[in-house]
Amino acid sequence: EQQRAIAIDSAIEEALTELRKRKHFTIAEPLLAIELQRLQVLLARWLQLESARDDFEVLSREQNCEFEVAGLQLNLRIDRIDLLPNGRQLIIDYKSGAGQIRQWLGERPEQPQLPMYACALGEQVEGVAFAVLNQKNFGFLGLAQTDVAPGLRSDIEKATKFASWEEL
Repeated sequence: EQQRAIAIDSAIEEALTELRKRKHFTIAEPLLAIELQRLQVLLARWLQLESARDDFEVLSREQNCEFEVAGLQLNLRIDRIDLLPNGRQLIIDYKSGAGQIRQWLGERPEQPQLPMYACALGEQVEGVAFAVLNQKNFGFLGLAQTDVAPGLRSDIEKATKFASWEEL
């Protein structure tokens, strides 16, 4: 428990050090102290959620990839890709606000990034998820072929209008 707290404090301090180097960083130190406390609680809660998952390895963070759709060449940056024990991947997009699966669906999705990431990476994708990190909404929200993380739905037919993961 204490090692986890030390790791959290270290990660937050590292991030704040990077922020302080930015040209337009103007948050006063008393506000930073409040933000530090908020982040400590949030990250401890997140790590507890992650530790409840089956084995996985963080394969990459902020991975750049190119994807072509309808003749447009897009440069994508995937927040995180986890490697699962079966050799397949879970794509994770961090959100500080709310997210909904229905925003990925339909003819003109409101938030198409996760479906695009899945298409760009292809058949090795086992699931896609928002990692929602705020005080009101917290946890994974997504779809997957199997139960790979709490909050991910594998009942594709009930969760969407599609009959299977492959069709989705």
